[in-house]
Amino acid sequence: AARVAFHSDEVAEVRSLLSLPEDKLVELQLKKAVELKDTTRVYNREVRLRNLYIQKFQRMYDPPAYPRLRSPMEWAEAKSGLAQRIKGRSGSHLAACMMEHSSKPIHISLTDVEPEYLKESILLFKACLAWAGERSDPTPNAQAHYLLTKIKEHEGVRAEVYLQIMKQLTVNSSGTSQRYWDLLALALMVAPPGRGVEDFVHAFCLRQANEEMSTQLIAQLHAGRYGERLFAEPPGPDRLHETLRTFYGRNERVDHASRFSAKDVVNAESLAAGAKMGRERGTSSVTVTLSQEALELSDKAEVDLM
Repeated sequence: AARVAFHSDEVAEVRSLLSLPEDKLVELQLKKAVELKDTTRVYNREVRLRNLYIQKFQRMYDPPAYPRLRSPMEWAEAKSGLAQRIKGRSGSHLAACMMEHSSKPIHISLTDVEPEYLKESILLFKACLAWAGERSDPTPNAQAHYLLTKIKEHEGVRAEVYLQIMKQLTVNSSGTSQRYWDLLALALMVAPPGRGVEDFVHAFCLRQANEEMSTQLIAQLHAGRYGERLFAEPPGPDRLHETLRTFYGRNERVDHASRFSAKDVVNAESLAAGAKMGRERGTSSVTVTLSQEALELSDKAEVDLM
């Protein structure tokens, strides 16, 4: 349209849409998808909108900012004699150490869990270590299955376990990171983190995982919000590796484009010009409104979360 100096209200409308901030445009796309009852596109746009929000307010969702996390000093003082040895070290340093990888068992839960879950929180961290090969155990898969069963049965320990996994993936130079990413994937397929902690997991995946891993984990996290793609029961110890192969084998397609390309703009303008000429000729080839088509231009990569 620009090359041939074509001007119309439709072209102006498309240009206006393309000039919107991405979050506003995605909101319009989401609204249109809801109107069309297009579940796949609704999922895609909700994932993108959530990503934009988390990216914008990422600092709010650093693991140490989790509201039910114990204070560093409280956590340190829970172990006899430890407080004296670390006296004088800054609170921020303590917080970093508390939420960094450790090959040693924790002495108390990271979060403020109910009293009945205090002992279990310690056992669950030991299960994490066993699964990752950082704690001697003849049946690491059984330990992972134990952990998955507990978070499935007891919602009160879910946040604790997700924080434990994020701790083990932070400043991890031991070579065990992939095992903890695997454990996170399994947990997301069994018991979603739920409100209050899911945004922390989302932000962590965006920040710490590679793009492919982040895409897969966030897609699973989002599906779990709707109770979809979840196991009714945790997969058995002998099925964990097969489950992970299936998970990583999915060809998820998520739209990570932050803006439109020049080609998108040309296509949008061509669409507007074509629609205009079609109406002038009285043809019925244009069966969808211009606004709908324009809103769908950046929505080419859809997520199949079904």
